[in-house]
Amino acid sequence: MSKKDFELVRGSGNVFRDMGFPEADILQAKSMLAAKIIGALDDQDISVRRAQELTGFAAADFSRVRQAKVQRFTIDRLMAMLVKLNADVEVSIDVHPRRAVASPAPYGLGMLCIAATTIEGYDVLGTNWQIACEMAAERGATMDRSRLRLVGPVHIAETRAQARENVAFCLAKWIDYFTTFNPAAAGADLTADDPISAMIASGRAVIGTPDDAIEQLTRLHERSGGFGCFLQLAHNWADWEHTKHSYELWARYVTPHFRRANVNRDASLRWTRANIDEFMGAAMSAAQQMFVQHADERAAKEAAKTPATGTRGSKRA
Repeated sequence: MSKKDFELVRGSGNVFRDMGFPEADILQAKSMLAAKIIGALDDQDISVRRAQELTGFAAADFSRVRQAKVQRFTIDRLMAMLVKLNADVEVSIDVHPRRAVASPAPYGLGMLCIAATTIEGYDVLGTNWQIACEMAAERGATMDRSRLRLVGPVHIAETRAQARENVAFCLAKWIDYFTTFNPAAAGADLTADDPISAMIASGRAVIGTPDDAIEQLTRLHERSGGFGCFLQLAHNWADWEHTKHSYELWARYVTPHFRRANVNRDASLRWTRANIDEFMGAAMSAAQQMFVQHADERAAKEAAKTPATGTRGSKRA
């Protein structure tokens, strides 16, 4: 193979940017800090459990750093971990205008579907994306699904009944406002006798539990062929405390589901349940063996305390 078969491309100095990652500069900074943390652990011969004792940060955090799983960490948290390992951190910031880079669309734009969950919007998700792809191709560009954003209203609670009760706070006022100022987007579900049930049935809104939200996003993913982000439409159906709790439930249950954060934990739980009889049998057997061993040891100790008895022959004068 000759040198002519190769094309030499000079990198930007940031591999994350060269590979097209979003927030490449932040990822590079996190990776550099993670490398320093790993170096400090190795230089001091510190295990992740010992690091937890020394720093107060969880051993699991140090394990993630060792595995280069830095997405969940903030830069300041990584710096704090490094400082706790007796390392000095010096920060230098260089601010300059961002250089133009090649983008999927002529101006680096994606696609926003604000009516993705309405009946009409849902039906044409695939069609709209295909049109965008065709228009981009005419200009020598390619659309990127990671830049497709879908919008829909959501309110979730621990139970469906609770979610319905929460949105009754201000849903009627929202419907009046929405149908007045955006009549083209108002469907039969908004004017139904029971708009909550109608909106759920039509797919316009999620008013239920985190499982219902997961089902909605799965449905949208299958229909659209994939998207990069789901945006919740702000609606103020519930009061502020219930609205904040809805966001909290989303962060605790919906986001981890799609990040597959619990896949290994769920697999471990299923495996444990499948083998529970074997585990319990072994545990009971081990406990019984210890009871027997303890009884034998006590009997041996008691026997050692009891003086030996027997008949001694008389001594002749």
